[in-house]
Parts: sequence; structure tokens; C-alpha cells
Amino acid sequence: MIIRFRISTRQATVWLAALIAVAPLTGIADPSVSPTAAAAGFLPISFGAETGSADSAAEQANALFLDIKPVLAHNYAGIDTNALLARIQERQKWGEKDDRLIEAEGIIHWDRGDVHLAVPCFQRLANPGALTLGFMAEALVAKGEKYEAAGWFLRAARAQRPSEPAAITLYLRYLEIKPGEAQAEMELAERYERQMRFGESADLYLKHRDRLLKDPAASERVAGLLASQGRMADAAALYLELRKAHPENKALSVHLAETREAMGQRVEAAQAWSDAWILDGTDTTARNRALAHLEASGPAGEDAFRTLLEKALQYDAASASLHFKLAVLLLKSEDRKGAYTHLEKALKASPGNPTYTARLPDAIEGDSLILVHFALLKTRFEKEGSSVRVALLAARGFSLTGDKPRACRAWSQLAVVAPRQLEGRRDAFLDLTTCGDAASLALANVIGAKHLAAGFDREAARSMVQIALRSQDYPKASAYATRLAIEAPADAPIALAAAKSLLEAGRDGESREVLVAIGQHAPMPEASMLLGRMYLASKDWSRAAEQFKVAHDSFPEAPRLLGECLAELKDFQGAAAEYETHFARTGEK
Repeated sequence: MIIRFRISTRQATVWLAALIAVAPLTGIADPSVSPTAAAAGFLPISFGAETGSADSAAEQANALFLDIKPVLAHNYAGIDTNALLARIQERQKWGEKDDRLIEAEGIIHWDRGDVHLAVPCFQRLANPGALTLGFMAEALVAKGEKYEAAGWFLRAARAQRPSEPAAITLYLRYLEIKPGEAQAEMELAERYERQMRFGESADLYLKHRDRLLKDPAASERVAGLLASQGRMADAAALYLELRKAHPENKALSVHLAETREAMGQRVEAAQAWSDAWILDGTDTTARNRALAHLEASGPAGEDAFRTLLEKALQYDAASASLHFKLAVLLLKSEDRKGAYTHLEKALKASPGNPTYTARLPDAIEGDSLILVHFALLKTRFEKEGSSVRVALLAARGFSLTGDKPRACRAWSQLAVVAPRQLEGRRDAFLDLTTCGDAASLALANVIGAKHLAAGFDREAARSMVQIALRSQDYPKASAYATRLAIEAPADAPIALAAAKSLLEAGRDGESREVLVAIGQHAPMPEASMLLGRMYLASKDWSRAAEQFKVAHDSFPEAPRLLGECLAELKDFQGAAAEYETHFARTGEK
């Protein structure tokens, strides 16, 4: 059913124009409107029950808009532009004001080189499209109005769809006129990024990093873009600046840490992971990654490693692994006392842990700790492949527990595998001297000689005198006894005993050296008596007399021998007096 309303021709024209204006380019005009009815002033309204005849005017309008669609898209090869232009202009004669018709006419004029006809069309548009804006800009450039053209280039670039590559060319044209304009370059950087021209995009972003840093999300994206392009140093620098500007943002520290890791910068990566942990104390993963990097970085990261471990233990005092790591680090710096404390805590938190127990001997220092752990040390020493340090501790342990034979065997084993470890070991020297077997004495002799070469040791000198005598090394025995008399006068009796042994062995010359040293540094009547007899035998009357004077009151025979010396020296009165003294003491005439 068709219901007809009588309306004026003017009203029909307006309504038809409105329908055409709102119809999409691909839409179809209402077929119920016939040209005859429209011309007569009647407008049919269909309720869907019945359709009228085709409206040729509407069809023509629709066909026209379909034909200009490729023109607006600037892709109309093979179309008769003369005929199309005539149709557009014919339509406009009847008062048609649709921007699409005007824009299409302008584009056709432009492509035909009729710029003077195209520009007026473009200027009539209320909302020109991106293509038209670009043409208008180029027209202004051609006229020499480049600064006015710049604004049109920028509008044209911004009007392009986000994924449209033509926008890049338009931005570049704008920047030719206004080079370095920050906002435009930032927009161009985004367009480059959408076109996956990441290198050019990143360069522009970095050029305006002050603007970038105001937007953490954008900055973070750009830093990730730099990293994806292998520009790790640039990415790290941007993350650093971002973190300074936004220190509370944990994600920035994490990204920086990952970038540093990729660059192989362990210490710097550890610092960034540590910062992330400080911002989030529950993130033990970040803390552990920081510790792992510092642990693997060697001497360069040791100070930071220790600081971080100590800080971590403030929050996690029962962590066996943290205590163990700190103990190992302290062992590297020879701080055995500190290392033992943390090893003890690690073993308390993880009793019997074989890894921790294996490092315990490295931290034991001092007789008290050796005795506490002697069972462990003994077992480890007796086990195949024990370390030199374990052997040293076990040997000392045997010595402390009174098992001298086993101590001597341990010292002897060490002398084979690590002889330098026994240098200066007074305890080893004394144990070996006590054992007294030939092998022990030989080793003690070597240790003692080096020990005394480094400086005098009274007890070592005593032992060396005995060792030299037992091994019949008389020159050394004389030298050690002489040194003992000179540097330890209180031990002159030991030196005197050595001198007597030398005399018994027929080593008068070595014995005399010892006795002279005693006479000079710790005079003793017995030593003087022996030395006096030596001088007397060699007819050195004067020196003999001096020695007998020292022994005069201690030995009954000394006055008689002194008298003989004085008689030889022509001191007859003195000799007579000494003989009288001797007669008074012994009754010998």
C-alpha cells in the first residue's frame, strides 16, 4: 500500500538532497521514490508491504557517489574523468553542496594539472580529507607560501589513518619547512614505529627524551624498542633516566637489570636487581639474582656482594644459604673467625649439610676449635684425598691430644706434599723432636734451620743443639750452642753440655767456640775451667790464667793451675801465693 502526501517541489528537492547526503558511498537510494512523483511534488512513504517503481534520480545520485568513491581514494585508473567531472558539475548546478562532490572535483582538477581550479574546490570544503589537505599544502608550496603550507602538511599527516605510510612523507614535508619541531617529530617517531621502521623511530624518540620521560609508559616502550634493536647501551641509559625520574617504579629497575644482563654487565645488573628488591622486599627472586651476579663477578663485585648479603641477613637471619655465601666470601679475605661464625649458623639452620661441612675445616682456626671438631678432622684426614689444610689441622689435633707418633706421621706426610706448609711451624718442630726417630729428626732439622734463619727462638735453638749432636753434625751443634749462649745466657748450661759433648767427640775446636761464647756472655766456673785447660795445653799461659781466675773459688785445682801459668809468666810471687792456697785447700805440698 502506498500513502501519498502532496508536498511542494522545493520540499521534495530538499528531502532528496538530504537523503543523498546521509547515504553512504556504497548505499542504495530509496527505490520507492519515483522521478515523476518527486517532480509532481509527491513523496511516497513505504511501510514495507509494497514497493513502488524505481526512482531514476535516486539511482543516478547513488551511482554518482559510487563512481566518485575511487576518486576520493585517489585510485581511479580507467575511469573517464571528463564524463565524471561533467556529471559532478551538472549535479552541483542544481544546488548540490555535498563535500564529497566538491572534493572529488578538486582531486580531478589537481590530477589534470589544473591547480587553479582545484584550490578553490579544496578551500570550499568544511572538512577536507587527508589527500586533499596534502594537495592543498603542495599548491601553497608551489605558490611560495611555504609556512602556510606547513600547517596543511601537518593537518594532512595527522588526518592519515594510523597505519597509513603516506603520513610519514607528509610529516617529513612539514619538517622540511619547520625542522626540529618537537611535537611533529614525536608524532613522526610514532608513525615510523607503526611502519616497523624502528631505528628511525628510536632516534627521534631519543632526540626528545625530555618529552619522553614525562610519559613513563611511552618511555618504557621506547626503551624496549631500543633493546629489541640491539641498542642495549641506549636502552640502559633511558631506563636509568626513567628510574631517576620515577624511583618508585619497580618495573623500571627490573627492565634495567635485564638489559644489563644482556650486556654482560654483572655488577650493574646486580645493582638494578637489588634496587628492585629494595622497592619490594618480598621479591626474593630479584634479591637472589642480584646475589648470583655479584657472586659470579669476582673481585669486582666482592664489596657489593658482602654488603648485599649482610643486608639480606637482616631480613632473613635464618637463611642457611645466605650465611654460607657470606662465610665463603669471608674465607676469600682470610677472615676465618667471621667465616666460622656464619658457617656455624648455616649448619644450625641446615644440620649435617655436606656442602657446609666440607668448608668447615677452612674456617677452623685456633686450638680450641681444632679440639671441638677434631673427630671430623681426624675422619677427613684419614679419608682418601683430604686437603692440605685438613692435614695441618689433623696434625695439630694429634699433637694437642698427646698422640705424638700420629702427629709426627701427619707432619711427615705434609712434608712430602706441601713442604712449605711446615716452614715456621714450631709445633711441628717440637713434635718431631719429641718423636726422635731418624726420619723425624731429619725433618725437624730442616724445619728448625729455616725457623732460626728467620729469627732466634730459644726453644728451637735448644732442640737444634740436641738434634745436631744426635746426628753428629758437630759444626752445626757448635753454631747452635754458641748462638744459644749469646742470645739466651740463661741457657748457658745447655751450651756447656754441648761443649762437653763436643770435647768427648774430639771436636776441641768447636767446643772452644762454645766455651768462649759462654765466658763472654754468661761466665761459668766450669766452662772457664775447661777453657783454661785448653789454653794451658796449648801453652797460652795468659789466657789460661784468666780462665783459672774465674774458676778459682769453685774448683780446688784451679789455684795450682793458675800458679803454673803465673810461674811461666815469671810472676813467681803470684805463683807462690797460688801454691800456698792450693796447699791450704788440698794439703798437697
